[in-house]
Amino acid sequence: MSESNQLSSDFLKDLKNRRTCILYEFLRNKNEEETLIEMAKTGFEVDDEGVRKEIYLLFRRFKKGRIGVEMETLEELLEKEPAESLKDLVPKEFDFKDKSCFFRTQLRRLPKAKIIKEMEIYANADFPIGVMIGVHQNDSRECVYYHKCNNGVVVRYLRNIKHLVSNNLNYQDVALDDVYNFLNEWMQQRESIEFLKIHADYMEAEFYKKLESKFRELLKDKNFVRKLNVGNLHSKLTTCLDMVSIFKCEEMRIEMNKLEEDASEHLKQLFEENELKTKLFTISTSHKISESMDKYKNVIGDEVGDFLVKYEQNDIVFTKKEMKPSTSKQSTSGSSCGGCFSKQTDSGPSSPK
Repeated sequence: MSESNQLSSDFLKDLKNRRTCILYEFLRNKNEEETLIEMAKTGFEVDDEGVRKEIYLLFRRFKKGRIGVEMETLEELLEKEPAESLKDLVPKEFDFKDKSCFFRTQLRRLPKAKIIKEMEIYANADFPIGVMIGVHQNDSRECVYYHKCNNGVVVRYLRNIKHLVSNNLNYQDVALDDVYNFLNEWMQQRESIEFLKIHADYMEAEFYKKLESKFRELLKDKNFVRKLNVGNLHSKLTTCLDMVSIFKCEEMRIEMNKLEEDASEHLKQLFEENELKTKLFTISTSHKISESMDKYKNVIGDEVGDFLVKYEQNDIVFTKKEMKPSTSKQSTSGSSCGGCFSKQTDSGPSSPK
């Protein structure tokens, strides 16, 4: 723990300081779980049940209009509360399978169009650790966040927060279960997704494995996604290529930091041994590959399978022969929701406005 964090956590150990901070969070429209997250950022121990009771109890008093910095101990505050009112003070264990789908519930706000304009799955390993699912349809954008917490999962959308208290829940599993249930229902009534963007931090390698096992059978033999963008700067190319066999789409773009030494062999094998539905396939890197282009060209060539191959400064572009060769300036921005997740204010992961 850094010195600054140590000072902050020690600061919160003082009763008056802690109660003042809790009141401050309430006055700036934070809820109980967001307040716990803010306190945890300082290094203060928030796993203790007493801390959770303290925050939930004080918030209950604040909501009744009893605004102030309480200096009584938690035991003294609890003694003043009716026994019945304390039964559900802290959320109980949550069984996700018995509850409605948060993601699907949020999407009911969107117009009932046959095609989703853009959908994004964003896994983030930096604080706050979590998965963001976003959908943009016409002028409506909905984002649902599944945050990792010490005793379960925090789900938030707009200004709504649901704390799933369970040591058996994983934020990735909850997010992917939610999306799976939604897509399963959507595919029975609607048509497709115009543009799907998947981005996972390099620390989230396990996330791709879960995504693959979850959706491979569901999307088998279905052209459900028209354009796909997979962004994982530090992952292995083979991990990203696995998405090709799951999401059979017309256009696909993989964004990486740099290509591995054996990348050309993997790419050649992919296009020679598979009947790909893809018509335009781009590998894009942040490091220039033009200096070593010959080593890729010598293995892959100007044609491979049914595809023409074009080599650019940062890209290798595969174009189906019946199409005209295209540049790699493929639009990937759309109306991405990823920024909602990654660009948090200095006050931490507050709900999107």
